Amino acid sequence: MRSEAQIKDVNMTQISILIKLMKGEKNFAEISRSLGITLQGVRYYVNILKQEGYIDNLNITNKGYEFLSSSLFQIRKFLNENSDFLSDADGWEVICDEDISSGDRVFLRMTKSYLHASKTPSSSSTAISVTESKKGERAIIHRIQGIIEIKFGRVEVNLIKDLNTENYPKYRKKCNKLYLERGDKEIFILGEGTRTLFSDEDKINIFAPLRGAFDASIRGTDVILVSTEEAFNLNLEEFSKLKEEFSKVEITMNFL
Repeated sequence: MRSEAQIKDVNMTQISILIKLMKGEKNFAEISRSLGITLQGVRYYVNILKQEGYIDNLNITNKGYEFLSSSLFQIRKFLNENSDFLSDADGWEVICDEDISSGDRVFLRMTKSYLHASKTPSSSSTAISVTESKKGERAIIHRIQGIIEIKFGRVEVNLIKDLNTENYPKYRKKCNKLYLERGDKEIFILGEGTRTLFSDEDKINIFAPLRGAFDASIRGTDVILVSTEEAFNLNLEEFSKLKEEFSKVEITMNFL
């Protein structure tokens, strides 16, 4: 039967030594130094692990694996529960859509990539205001209930193929058209070649363009990402990781 550890039973030194042994570290002096305990302490805990049947000849047993898995689960659960508590205790920032007093129940919604709050019912997600704030100011809220509805934006990737002296005018014209017809979309650009196609006065995002594009999209903003094919290929690994991380974001790929 599986040995279910409870958080009150978890001894971090014991767990740490068990992990060291599982990873093949058998030198007690090295374990002593790395964990900051005495050599006598290491021997003491190793004897306990043997008595419990968690190790045999310094090798972790099936019972030991079950105990370690259960213990780590309890630690992770404890940390998650308490990190949520700390986050809620610290409070969340919102933008006030109307005057709000401390103690007011407010309704939450995402507007133009930012979290807004008002006393007027506008969503199924609510919270309690900690501060007294005027319309347009920041308020601190806590005790959030319900799910904050967010409609993810789309990431439209536009690749520039074979940029050269001859086709510069064509691509400048296309980039200018994208810029003028962008509407509420945010434009992110990747690569030096792409930068030369936009004017210094254009409102474009140039820092951390890949991460920024996905961050904007999960906040509900549609995004246009423009890159030369060369720059995109150099950053393909990062793009793939972000695509996997933000799997719910819709992505389209086009050649400009």
